[in-house]
Amino acid sequence: MPPPYNDEPAKEGLSDSARLDQFYHSQEGQMVAGFLQKAMRPFLGLEADIDRLGFGYPFMCLPSSLLLPSPLAKSTLPVLIPSEMGALAYGSDEAVMTAAIASSSWPIASDSMNQIIMCHGLEYCHDGEGALAEANRVLVSAGELVLMVPNRASLWVRNEATPFGHGRPFSKGQISKLLAKTGFTITSLSRALFLPPHLLRAPARLAKGMDHLGHYGWGLFGGVILVRATKLHYATMPKGRGKVMVSLSGALRPARRPALPLSSRRHNLHSKLVKFI
Repeated sequence: MPPPYNDEPAKEGLSDSARLDQFYHSQEGQMVAGFLQKAMRPFLGLEADIDRLGFGYPFMCLPSSLLLPSPLAKSTLPVLIPSEMGALAYGSDEAVMTAAIASSSWPIASDSMNQIIMCHGLEYCHDGEGALAEANRVLVSAGELVLMVPNRASLWVRNEATPFGHGRPFSKGQISKLLAKTGFTITSLSRALFLPPHLLRAPARLAKGMDHLGHYGWGLFGGVILVRATKLHYATMPKGRGKVMVSLSGALRPARRPALPLSSRRHNLHSKLVKFI
């Protein structure tokens, strides 16, 4: 069993991605992950085998079917980690599935993804608008963005001993305005993680009961806001957006990248991410 999570001074100096990884490998983090996975499942459309891309730290918020190779999946989920969070190697023995990138300039071809999943990512970006503009560029027309951000109204954002107390939290109005500004229309919005954070170490049965009760008793104060948004067909991006960062021999430079044929996009993406690391 993983050790209990604590925020002792020995953790000072860890990157945000390392803190997230340490939390979600603890007993308390595993409990939180269970609540988040259950809440996110209806947003993901797991029955469809489509081109997906992760952003931030989605590993413990998603079902293993998206993260591990399986006969039913085309491949593992590639994940972009914004440089503000710090790099984190994550994957299997066969391949690394992560790449540290500039949050407002992604090394991915335009119109190449059907769905982007952002968990524990946007709140750490210095340029959140730029990150969402890049998500819009990478998605195909009417592609979906599934987003999880800390809820500004919750008790969780006041608890720095958990990941939800770090980064920028959002209200419903703030995230709605930002998505509209970057060319998205919201199709679903809800909240999750209703267990009060001071009960994080409560027995599992009590914690599950309190989370269920909170859904009806204090639903507006859930720890996270979950959003499913669709890329508008004719979105106007802020001036200067749309450039891609391409990695060649360890050097990063801005460049225009033409769209790849549909048949080769996924293979090309995974091979480049592995080489990028």
